[in-house]
Amino acid sequence: MCGIFGEINFNRVKTSKESFLKILKLSKKRGPNNVGYYDKIENLKFGFNRLSILDLSEHANQPILSHNKNFLMVFNGEIYNYKEIRKKLNQTGVETIGNGDTEVLVNSFSTFGIHKTLNILDGMFAIALYDLDNKKLHLIRDYAGIKPLYYGVNSNGIVFSSQFNQIAKHKYFTDSKINYEVLKLFLSQQFIPSPFALYENTFQVDPGELITLDLNGNKNKTKYWELSKQNIVPTLNQKDSFDLINSKLNKAVKDQLISDVPLGAFLSGGIDSPLICYFAQKYKIDSLITVNIGSENYKYDETQNALKFSKMIGTNHQIGRINHINIIEILDEINNSLTEPFADISIIPTFFASKIAKKHVDVMLSGDGADELFFGYERFWSIAKNIKLQHYNDSIKYLFYGLDKIFFNNANLNSSVIYKKQCIAHFRLHSQFSDTQIEKLIPGMKCYSYPSNYKNYNYPNSKEEKTLLMHMRHSEFYGMMQKTLRKTDLASMANSLEVRVPFLKKTFISDTMKIDPYLNYGPNKGKISGKKVLLKKILKFQLPESNIDNIKRGFSIPMRSYLKKELFEEFAQTLNDKTLCDTFRMDPRYIQKLLLDHRSNVADHKNKIFTLYSLFKFQDLLSK
Repeated sequence: MCGIFGEINFNRVKTSKESFLKILKLSKKRGPNNVGYYDKIENLKFGFNRLSILDLSEHANQPILSHNKNFLMVFNGEIYNYKEIRKKLNQTGVETIGNGDTEVLVNSFSTFGIHKTLNILDGMFAIALYDLDNKKLHLIRDYAGIKPLYYGVNSNGIVFSSQFNQIAKHKYFTDSKINYEVLKLFLSQQFIPSPFALYENTFQVDPGELITLDLNGNKNKTKYWELSKQNIVPTLNQKDSFDLINSKLNKAVKDQLISDVPLGAFLSGGIDSPLICYFAQKYKIDSLITVNIGSENYKYDETQNALKFSKMIGTNHQIGRINHINIIEILDEINNSLTEPFADISIIPTFFASKIAKKHVDVMLSGDGADELFFGYERFWSIAKNIKLQHYNDSIKYLFYGLDKIFFNNANLNSSVIYKKQCIAHFRLHSQFSDTQIEKLIPGMKCYSYPSNYKNYNYPNSKEEKTLLMHMRHSEFYGMMQKTLRKTDLASMANSLEVRVPFLKKTFISDTMKIDPYLNYGPNKGKISGKKVLLKKILKFQLPESNIDNIKRGFSIPMRSYLKKELFEEFAQTLNDKTLCDTFRMDPRYIQKLLLDHRSNVADHKNKIFTLYSLFKFQDLLSK
């Protein structure tokens, strides 16, 4: 895994090498093994920080030119099928010197063309490719959005990078104003989804997107891959589906074991990561290094379940313990690693787990993505359970909702039924600040809407449950899964650790589309036993002694309690900073009320407080 950075100047006034390398250094932890720099083309500079994973020789250093000198490339990620592509290149007479994927990738673009190459790639990647003949820059992000890619365009030129702070600190954009529509979206969702970024004229490349920019700043977008949101006609029965997923997940894990440095895996007490670890251990000569962390609060601790899985699988298991003391110790380190506004509390334990993992390995496998593909979240049922009433008028919906609340404690209906659209109810399930609360926090925000091109939660009401599920899966894939991937990338890269995601291998995703949703989603919908049924059957088949109905706690911490006591002063001091309040036009009295109400048990505001804290810490670090 690496950090890429580059600029194209429209005004023929280059950034000095010293200034360019200073900003490149911001992504040093993404790639501490080698620094690359290229400025032999007029008005263009490419930079690279390398984390050596495949082919540790200089042949895999970047920036790199294609064999015919037609393309210049910097690339962050891994191409899992590069050996197959190399054979195709050899058949055309193109030879590569090194043994990694970098040379193969750039020469594939120059030999087969951009679109054909993207069609055959299987990997995770963020790519900047400059066409020397046509003088165009191509920015390309992998189909699932595993690797981040930011860019900015204005009258000065183009800047791209793996980290948003490198755009924000570049002289082209230091005077850019806050985009308040995007800020509103961040406050609601706790992260900034693509294609948006916090400041005007700054953006992200979408998952599965190719963006082409010419030297006048003209932009063309092409979506080369997208997850299906259409209702599928199931072609496989339960046995065939079981066999397909079992064999394809096995292959996905095997393909992602390619590495010239030590490799391990995160291991929880749930379903997804034990499956990943089981298949990985099959192909390891020695014991796979696995990592899990525990909490001082039993409610959030799953170390015993993870340890049981480790013993069944035969891994070399490493356990870390997280408490308020070591959170305080590493909080500054975490804050300094925030290269963009990001406010999921689980970044703290994920950072801690990555720090432990880096002591043993350079690459980790993760179980991310399975909950989205296999309907593992309760919120799928939370919306679907209302489907019979969703289309009635408001008075009928309120009546049935009220009756169910009185007599059955909302066992049959929930507040999502009150919304006019299922997609709005879905969006609100992920919202931390309501629109009304945002308007109290930032007076005048009523005149700002969410970005008009934010359409992730914009699907039609459906009376057919399977159709609704497919729409929701699409929204989860491009919504909250992107937040999870950003969290993992931020936490792992801050520790110079690469994380791979076998469930999000392109061919595996395509295979899951052949599976009837109800094979993973029932019959006990909304209950533990009704989630990810197919994956549970596979785990039980491979590890008969496993408890497949464990409650997965993930990497969690009792943040609500910490913010009342041990961490209160640190957070209050940051949020009472008048300069930072003024920067975002926020009312300090409202922030103070959030803090005090949380501390006195009036309400649980941990997510709101952490959202503001993360935003303030990012802005404070950016100004230094």
